[in-house]
Amino acid sequence: MAGAGDPHGAVIASNGGDVLFVADRIGPIHRTPASPDAAEFDEIAGDLPQFLDHIRRCVLGFMETGTPPGDLLRVVRLSRP
Repeated sequence: MAGAGDPHGAVIASNGGDVLFVADRIGPIHRTPASPDAAEFDEIAGDLPQFLDHIRRCVLGFMETGTPPGDLLRVVRLSRP
């Protein structure tokens, strides 16, 4: 994974389509590039607990509003400090 601390991360999740989420051995969570022309993965969370918390918030928001959260990359980036 270009741009990651570990070039061989482990796939930990998928959106069921074309997006894979990959855990870097040293902590950060990355997502496959939004553009097929991009060579680097996008870091979307500093570690697994942060990634899971973002997913939890997306699920809770969906339960409260009935509106799907959309692109997890966008949701995570907007909520990062």
